[in-house]
Amino acid sequence: MDFKLMLLSLLGFQSTLAKVEIKYKEKMQIIKAVNEGRRHVKAPAQNMKSITWDYELENDIRAFNVSPSWFYENSTKYSDNQDIHYDFNLRFLMKEPEFKKYDDRNYSYIFHDTCNNGAGNVLGIFKFRLRQKDCFKYSKCSQDTFTNFQSCSSVPIVRGSGMHCSWSWRYYTPLIRDDLKNIACMRLGIPGPFTPSHQKDAFACYGQMPQATNDIPYKARLKSKL
Repeated sequence: MDFKLMLLSLLGFQSTLAKVEIKYKEKMQIIKAVNEGRRHVKAPAQNMKSITWDYELENDIRAFNVSPSWFYENSTKYSDNQDIHYDFNLRFLMKEPEFKKYDDRNYSYIFHDTCNNGAGNVLGIFKFRLRQKDCFKYSKCSQDTFTNFQSCSSVPIVRGSGMHCSWSWRYYTPLIRDDLKNIACMRLGIPGPFTPSHQKDAFACYGQMPQATNDIPYKARLKSKL
C-alpha cells in the first residue's frame, strides 16, 4: 500500500463508502452539465443522446464492503500494466465478482479525479473538465488504434486562453462518447496518492459503455477539421 494511504488508514480514515454519498441535487446538476456538454461538442455529433445517473450501480458500489484506501491499492488480479500510475483497484471494480452483472452489460471505469470535501465540489470538477473541450481536436482522434483518447489532445498543456489541458483526454473525451449511456460516481472520502495538497477528497465514476477500439468518441455529422 502507498505510504500516504497507510498513514490515512492508521489515522482512522477507513470509513465506509456509504458515508460519502454525493447529494441528490448535485447528482442532477452533474447530469445536466454533462448533457449540456454533449449537446455542444465542437464537431457536431450525428446521434449524441443524453445520459442518466445509474442509482442501482451507485447503491451497489456503496454496498461493496471495502475501505476507501482499497481503491488506490495496486490491483493484483486484473492489472494490465497499461499505466503504472493508474493500475489501482478502482480501475477494475467492474471486474470484481460482485459486479459481474454490470461487466456483462459493458459497464466499466470512466475516470477518477480529485476534489475538496464540501458540497458541490464534484460538480465543480465536472464543470472544469467539460470546459476542457477547447483541448479536444476531433480530426486528430485516431481511427485505427485506441490510445485512451490521447490522440485527441494535440494542444499545449496551458492554452493561450489560460485553460489547463493537462489530462483532458482522460476526462473530457470519455464524457462525450456517443455510446455512453449512464454514469454513477462515488466520493471516496480520502485523497489519492497523486492528489494536490489543497484537495482533501477524490471520486470515481463508472458507466455503461463498450470497450473502445479506437479514439473516435462519436460520429460527427460531417468530416470536421476542428
